[in-house]
Amino acid sequence: MKTTATGIILKLALEQKHYIDNLMERYCAAVRWSFKRLLDGWKTQAIRTAVQGKYNLNSRQANDAVYDAQSTIKSQHELVKLHYENAKAKAEFTKKRIAKAKSPTRITNLQRRLDKEQRKLTLWQKHIGNNTFPPVVFGGKKLFLERCKGNITRKEWREARSNRYLSRGDKTKGGNLNTRIYVIDNKLYIDIAADPVKTEKSVRYNRLTVPI
Repeated sequence: MKTTATGIILKLALEQKHYIDNLMERYCAAVRWSFKRLLDGWKTQAIRTAVQGKYNLNSRQANDAVYDAQSTIKSQHELVKLHYENAKAKAEFTKKRIAKAKSPTRITNLQRRLDKEQRKLTLWQKHIGNNTFPPVVFGGKKLFLERCKGNITRKEWREARSNRYLSRGDKTKGGNLNTRIYVIDNKLYIDIAADPVKTEKSVRYNRLTVPI
């Protein structure tokens, strides 16, 4: 069982906002790039390594970006199966209605509906057979169409495509090394790994801590 708690960052300095916006932009770009490479058949580890250097992410951030892309692909395949089952059920129901219908006009109208439903069923069946799914629009198809129509700006479209950041914890490492939540004086703070600082023996990260 998973529990989700929603929080809001209460206050950000301008420099902090710029960093978080840039981090989300790099992360989301890494997810999109990983998504395409996975579909091209790249090995997972090769994608992780490439993403880390290409988008200036640490190893865990790169791993999370690839995981995010893998999850998107998995959910799309599951959606295809769901759409197929729904289309199949609708077609079967329409067939039953045709069998019970007596009016020629009603039969004609239902037959048109059935033809449309069967075309959709064939489409989803083809995706299942080919192990594919319809094109994915990061940022949302609705907003993409709005952008094509000129109803939203390029900046608004870019923000819609770059507005999230996934950070997973690791039990073996004592939790989440990139993002932590602290309680200080009965107040909640989120702590995010920021720029790397190289030392002689290892790489440390500056921390960005803000109230939530």
